[in-house]
Amino acid sequence: MRLTECLNESDIRTLQRIASHCGLDGRSSSKLSLIQEILARLGRREDIRRGAESLPPLIREVVIAVVCGGRDVWSAEDLQAVVRRVFGKGVEWREALIPVMDRGWLFPLRTERSEVLYHVPAEVREGVRTWLRETCRRDLPEVPEPLVWKEEGQALVRDAAVFLAYVERRRPPLTGEGVLYRRHQQQIFDLMEIREKPLEPVTWRFGYGRRFHDYPDRFALIYDFCYAKGLVEERADHLSLGARARSWLARPDAEKWRDLFVFWRYEYRRAIPELPVALIWVSEACAGGWIEESRLDQLLEPYVHGYYYDDAETVKHRRIYAMLVHLGVLCVGTVPDGRRVYRASGSAGDRWADSLPEPSPPESWGLIVQPHFEVLVPPQWAARLVLDLAVFAEPVSGEGLSVYRMSRKSIRAARERGWTGEDVVRWLRRYAAHDVPGHVEVQILQWAKAP
Repeated sequence: MRLTECLNESDIRTLQRIASHCGLDGRSSSKLSLIQEILARLGRREDIRRGAESLPPLIREVVIAVVCGGRDVWSAEDLQAVVRRVFGKGVEWREALIPVMDRGWLFPLRTERSEVLYHVPAEVREGVRTWLRETCRRDLPEVPEPLVWKEEGQALVRDAAVFLAYVERRRPPLTGEGVLYRRHQQQIFDLMEIREKPLEPVTWRFGYGRRFHDYPDRFALIYDFCYAKGLVEERADHLSLGARARSWLARPDAEKWRDLFVFWRYEYRRAIPELPVALIWVSEACAGGWIEESRLDQLLEPYVHGYYYDDAETVKHRRIYAMLVHLGVLCVGTVPDGRRVYRASGSAGDRWADSLPEPSPPESWGLIVQPHFEVLVPPQWAARLVLDLAVFAEPVSGEGLSVYRMSRKSIRAARERGWTGEDVVRWLRRYAAHDVPGHVEVQILQWAKAP
């Protein structure tokens, strides 16, 4: 909605409050005169820019998330989730948003069914975006055109189709842990536009997908997406094409890319809670041309932190920038002195970060299920969860994080107490902070069925 429409739909008290905040005479009882005065003040982009700079830091983060959040209308529940993510629990979301509504940047309007929805005027979105883009590139030296640069475009979509075609043709066998054999992985990678190598044995990769422990970053995303959407199915000894594969392949490439992007953002948000806001900063910074990686690092510093074995730099460079290049929304290049630079690609448009709204991820309990069958329990959850956990896992350590280890013996003991393998897997999925590694699920089910 335009600002004029939002003001027309608002009641007189709302208009008086906005007028008072703008330094106008808020005592007028004439709705028309109030609207005209507010329009003369709020319609200026410079005023919106100054207003954004004057906001307290946490309120500013809420404004960026809401104004640039990919939608014009928000429900109370969605706004509550945004405020909770920024402020934490214990803050009343309406109180936090009062400064935003007093500025005339967010309007609570009733629908025909008397439901209250919150609208962001188009002028406010454009003004905040202009301020955001200028802030990202303020005082930046000119970046020379890189000698070499890479743009993957829609290669991820095409390589997902290559993977599905391989599965249909070969029905590749799986190891006892449900993983493709290295020989078949290499055959798949050789067919893809963007090639990877099978992982060397690792013990610590987790947090970014169900099969992140088993496959390299880009293919792990393709595999987890295909599994989650029912495009492939893991049988007892082989991988087969899922019932939904053909209908998904028949859709336009733009829709398939959208599915992949939303899935990636949802999956990685478990490990990077502020990922949606970080992506908005990246999209605005890169929309104006080439920008140095070091500048992106500075912009994302408040939002991106280390995640267990990944330090903050690794999360930024490998989990965000590199994956955005794979998703085709960023180009990466190297300038003559060796610095890495990025810019937005033309294939996804300037507004890729906020044009794809997604459901909020479920609130997790915070257990960490590691690939080597250990379960880490943060202290705040220990009292609530360890009784159930002790049914199918054995305690290893109680210092700081409580550590439990699952084994053939512990799963058999759980079976004797009435827990099936499916019960254990469901319990872990419910309380884990991220996806349970696929091979851990497979092994638990096998242990539970073994004589």
